[in-house]
Amino acid sequence: MDGREFRSLLTHMEWADAHTWRAVRAVPAAQTDERLRWLLHHLHLVQSVYLQAWRGDPFVVTELASYPDLPAIEAWARPFYPKAVAFAESLDEARLGTVIDYPWANLIVEQFGSVVPSTLSESAWQVLSHTTYHRGQVATRIRELGGQPPLVDFLVWVWGGRPAPEW
Repeated sequence: MDGREFRSLLTHMEWADAHTWRAVRAVPAAQTDERLRWLLHHLHLVQSVYLQAWRGDPFVVTELASYPDLPAIEAWARPFYPKAVAFAESLDEARLGTVIDYPWANLIVEQFGSVVPSTLSESAWQVLSHTTYHRGQVATRIRELGGQPPLVDFLVWVWGGRPAPEW
């Protein structure tokens, strides 16, 4: 992945996340659904901790209990996007190939026995695919609660002229 692709994929991720949040807000039953609350917190927590690792920020994990409802989770999550875009815009191509030190690596070693170093570019793919995976679970839950999940495919965004996110 190069810097241009990274910035484009981050913009798509925000666009898709914004569509997803609008669909969640449109479903009355979603507002008190604990599964959605957990999924959305987890999705955005992973985005947050990877950005911390990329930027070398202090490692801060905010627990689900810190957010009493979906609007609180959304308000906490939204500042990630301009920070991530600013970070991506500040990168030179060489930085994408640098190995990232993950503050949570010891937890992975405990679970799997080892951790092979990974680059910023590889971890960016992790964040993007992880977000897509859980966004799909959110879409399923929206449908189960009687709502209509949005179509947020990457090519739908491209074919639509790469529109800016609309929260």
